[in-house]
Amino acid sequence: MTTRARGHHEGSIRRRPDLGAWEGRVSLGYRDGHRVRQSVYGKTRAECAAKVAVLLRGTADGAADERRTLRTFAATWTAQVEARVRPGTARRYRELIDGYILPTLGGVRLARLTPAQVSAALAAGRAAGAAPRTLAHARAVLRTCLGDAVRWGLLTRNAAALSDAPRVPVAPIVPMTPEEARAILAATEGHWLGPIVATALYSGARQGEVLALQWRDVDLIGGTVRIRHALQRVDGRLQLVETKSASSRRMIPMAPALAAILTAHRAAQAAASLAAGSAWMPTIPDLCFPTATGAPRDASVVTHTLHARLREAGCPDRRFHDLRHGAATLLLAAGSDLKTVSTILGHSQISLTANTYAAVLPALTGAAVGRLDALLRADSDPGGGKVGGKPSAVA
Repeated sequence: MTTRARGHHEGSIRRRPDLGAWEGRVSLGYRDGHRVRQSVYGKTRAECAAKVAVLLRGTADGAADERRTLRTFAATWTAQVEARVRPGTARRYRELIDGYILPTLGGVRLARLTPAQVSAALAAGRAAGAAPRTLAHARAVLRTCLGDAVRWGLLTRNAAALSDAPRVPVAPIVPMTPEEARAILAATEGHWLGPIVATALYSGARQGEVLALQWRDVDLIGGTVRIRHALQRVDGRLQLVETKSASSRRMIPMAPALAAILTAHRAAQAAASLAAGSAWMPTIPDLCFPTATGAPRDASVVTHTLHARLREAGCPDRRFHDLRHGAATLLLAAGSDLKTVSTILGHSQISLTANTYAAVLPALTGAAVGRLDALLRADSDPGGGKVGGKPSAVA
C-alpha cells in the first residue's frame, strides 16, 4: 500500500517476516540531492499505519521533523492521550507540561531536544520555587510524551529519560498503631464522616474510591466491598470515572465491624432521604456517602473535616491518605503477607507495596520473628514434649 500527502510525501507499508513486524516507510523529500526516508515499525498493520499517518500529517502540514517544536508535538500528544487516561489525569498532564516544560522548552525543535536542556529546565523550575515532587511529575509526563514520539518514529532517543531526575525527599510513612486507629474512629463516630473514615481504614481504599462507592458494590451479608470507580471532578462536576488501573478494580473482604457500621449507616441514610423529600436529588444514584441532598461528597470538604475532628479530639494530624497507609501497616503488623496486602490496596505490583512500606517492614518483620521465637520457646508442645529446651522423649 502506498499513500501520498500534500507536498508529494509518500508512505508505504509492508510485512517484514524477518523482523516479525510491519514496516512503514515514509519519504520526507530530498536533501543534498538524495531522497530522505524514515521507517517506523508496528506489531500490527494498524499500528504501523497509525505511525505512518503521524509522519505524513507532520510533513503535509509543513512540520517536518527538523522544524517541529516540542510545543507543537505536545499539543498533538495531549489531545491524543486523553483517550488513554482518566479525565483528571489528562488535565494534570496538561497542567504540568504547560506550567513547567513549555515555558522553557516549548520553542526547542523536537528532534534537537537534549537531556541537558531538560535538566536545565527542571533546575530553573526548582530555582523559581517549584516543589521537587512537582518537577519530578513534570519530568515523568515529558518522559511519557517523548516515549510516544520515539515509538511513533519521530525521535531516536528520549531526552527526558536521559535527563537528571530531581531529588525528591521521601516523607517516611509513620505506622499507625491500633490505639491511634481506634482514637480516629472514636473522633469521627456519630458524625457523617464516621462511616467514610471507617471504610477507608478497614479497606485501605483510596479517598476517591471510597467516595465513589455505591450500595450495589457493598455486600453486607457476604461481607465484601467491590471497588469499580473513583469519584473525580471533571469539567467542574463530580463524576464517576474508571479506577486508577486495572488492578485497582478489586473485591475487598469486609471486617464484621465495618459491616455493622455500614448497616447502621444505610438505615440512617434511607431515613434521611425520606425526610428530605423533594430536596433529595442525587446526581449519581445509589451512592453510599452522599451529602444531605444526595449529591456526591467533595474530597476537599472530607479532608478538611477530618483535620478538624482530629484537632478537636486531640489526635495527631493525619491526611486522609494516611488512613490507607494505616490499613496497610496494621494489616502487615497483624501478620498479613505482602501479596495479600498488595491485592487489598490494588497495587499493580507487589514490589510497589514492598517499596512503599520498606521503612516499616523491618520493624514488622522483627515483630513476626519475635512471635516465632516465643512460639518455639513454649514450655511444651501439644503432645507434652519439650520444645526449645531439652529434646522431647521419643518412645
